[in-house]
Amino acid sequence: MNMPYKFNCRLGTISQALNWKMPSGEIVSYEPYIREMRVWASLFRQVDIFAPLSTDEIRVTVSEYGFSNLEFSFVSYSHSIKWWGAIVRFVQLPVVLIRLMSFIWNHEVLLIRSPSHFGLLAHIFVFLFRKKSITKYAGYFSFFEGERIPSIIERNFIEKMLGAPHYVLVYGQSKSEHLISFIPAAISKSEIDDLKSLRVQKDSTSGPLVFYSLGKLIPAKDFDIAIEGLGLLFLEHPSFEWEYHLIGDGIELDTLVKLCKKYNISNRVFFEGKLSYDDSMRKLVTADVVIMPGRKEGWPKVVIEGWAVGAVPLVAEAGISSSVIQDGINGFLFKPEPIALKKRLKDIFDSLHSLPEIRRLGWNEVEHFSLEEFSNGIADVCRNKLKL
Repeated sequence: MNMPYKFNCRLGTISQALNWKMPSGEIVSYEPYIREMRVWASLFRQVDIFAPLSTDEIRVTVSEYGFSNLEFSFVSYSHSIKWWGAIVRFVQLPVVLIRLMSFIWNHEVLLIRSPSHFGLLAHIFVFLFRKKSITKYAGYFSFFEGERIPSIIERNFIEKMLGAPHYVLVYGQSKSEHLISFIPAAISKSEIDDLKSLRVQKDSTSGPLVFYSLGKLIPAKDFDIAIEGLGLLFLEHPSFEWEYHLIGDGIELDTLVKLCKKYNISNRVFFEGKLSYDDSMRKLVTADVVIMPGRKEGWPKVVIEGWAVGAVPLVAEAGISSSVIQDGINGFLFKPEPIALKKRLKDIFDSLHSLPEIRRLGWNEVEHFSLEEFSNGIADVCRNKLKL
């Protein structure tokens, strides 16, 4: 059920997040994206979504949208990373362009989710049509090794060409007036309270140190660094008791399984597969440490989730992570290399007495990153910047 909306207008949302039509007729998409879209739907009278409809296998955790003030404008657009995917996208692009221009022209306010091919095109059109827009930039808003050309073009267009009435929510410190520092949509206050109560029950038990990671098993997430770091730790300190759980599914699964065999740690590493958000959080409450090895994360949301369940974040020092984590105080940082991770894991085993205090500070931190705070921030931007 939708809460009473605050803005009496239609929000045109442009997203490249894949959607699937289930046999029942329900439309589903990636669950963390759905959780955020529910916030936008609670703020606006109507939300229209321009996005690709996929027929590919579902390899991520999905959820139904769950709100009624929603309409879709679907297009076909390949997400294949194979060489022929680029050819398919080139053929599909003319139809996407025409449909996208029409969609933008027919909406007073646009929400653009970036970085993406759709985001790049949408920014050009809202600029030309002088439409009010708010961009949710979910990546690291700066250059990083391996950044693709469309992302570079889009980011520079956003930074150097856009201005009011176009506003961009970015992770980390903003660089100009139309860029607004913002938090990610993560977890509600009631969920935080529920997870805290589950964690208190878990802390009465003992056993090996439990490490967790979660995310899509794709190269960009760098889970190979986590497994190699743990493998090196095992080679040097086989007597250390630990286990590692990885929640998620994707094209890297076979590669990661082979890495476990290479380091002889298959009996310590557990691939949990794709789970719903609720099931993932219930698993995560058993974690002592949450490892985030990715070098290309915008705002590492797993840090918030780790804090919420009472786990200690161990995060790759990349992007804005060093502005989120105070090393040794509310979590740990490591250079995104297997050897550096191995050394930091050894440090954790040598200072287990410090984990309870870091856990307590994490619980204090997470209160500032709730869905409610996200919603209030969005409403403030729409009211004071877009003048809705």
